[in-house]
Amino acid sequence: MNTTPRTMQDLFRQLSSQGLHQDLSTEQERKLVEVFEADTLQPWYIRALIGIGAWLSSWLFMAFIIGISISLTESLYWVLGVLFLAAAIGTCHVTRVDFLRHMALAMSLAGQLLIGYAIAETSPWDDIESSLLALIALNLILIVGFPDRIHRFLSILFINSALAPLLYKWEAQAMIPFISPLLLGAFAFISLRETQWNNRAIAPLIPSLTAGLAISAMGWTLLSTIYVLPELQGDFVFYPTPWITTLGALITLCLVQWKYLPLIPGNLTRNSILILIAGTVLLALTTLNAPGIMLSLTVILIGSLNSHRFQQGMGIGFLSLFLLTFFYGIETSLLMKSAILTSAGVLVLLVRWTLQKSSANALPGE
Repeated sequence: MNTTPRTMQDLFRQLSSQGLHQDLSTEQERKLVEVFEADTLQPWYIRALIGIGAWLSSWLFMAFIIGISISLTESLYWVLGVLFLAAAIGTCHVTRVDFLRHMALAMSLAGQLLIGYAIAETSPWDDIESSLLALIALNLILIVGFPDRIHRFLSILFINSALAPLLYKWEAQAMIPFISPLLLGAFAFISLRETQWNNRAIAPLIPSLTAGLAISAMGWTLLSTIYVLPELQGDFVFYPTPWITTLGALITLCLVQWKYLPLIPGNLTRNSILILIAGTVLLALTTLNAPGIMLSLTVILIGSLNSHRFQQGMGIGFLSLFLLTFFYGIETSLLMKSAILTSAGVLVLLVRWTLQKSSANALPGE
């Protein structure tokens, strides 16, 4: 006969029958069961189906509400948007059920769209600019105010996605090359201090902030790959002076190498790190117009230092994409591209051999 407890109540009954159960009131047992069930992760496919069902049902419901109120005034769109947003925040504060939290996330996005539409219709300034600026301000508040990791991550992406068309509309493309290095620097600063801030109020925000900052930096840098499609350029400059982004990412990468590589247990000496930094500078100088390479290498290194698989996988994926666009965009023959790849491989092997030799010749304690 199988006596394995299937629920917490079964476990309580078995412990009581064996005299091992501490006296707990019915209310205490109920709260313990709720905590246990909330912290027990369901299989990923079940959670995926729950999320799909929640999004589908909530969007259909909100489409129905918006459909029957199509003739409402702008002020009523304001009311609907605020109600959706308040209901979403309240739901996430009071429950940890996956279905309800996904539904709250969809309601929040719908509320933001309604508020943006109401602002566009009532603003005395440009409709698009007013809506985008309002969404940026609203998501800055929701990063702290919305108690959900996925929503905080999306808020960071929304802010950057709204900022990009604004800069192009204002013809301020000259600022774009500076954004990725700033986001990368913030990502490195927060990620490498994550363990130090575990007990601070910012701790719940860190996973969302680091993921959002890294992916946003990659997204901005993807604009620099437009050069591989000359037919899209014409007289319009999507990403001026990409070398600024490369140098900014290089500074962050070299600082991380110099400060944190010596902390790794092993025989990596200061001379070895200097050789590695010199190789990094050489690589940056040969890929000045492909800033994504330095950016991706920085994310990979930080992910390795933190033992963070998501960051490592993200960096490797974007590095492959940026390398592909870099070699595709080189205006030379396939033979020359093959020679470049071969030379790069030989250079990497030489750097590895030099690092091993330097570590082997180092004195104990050096």
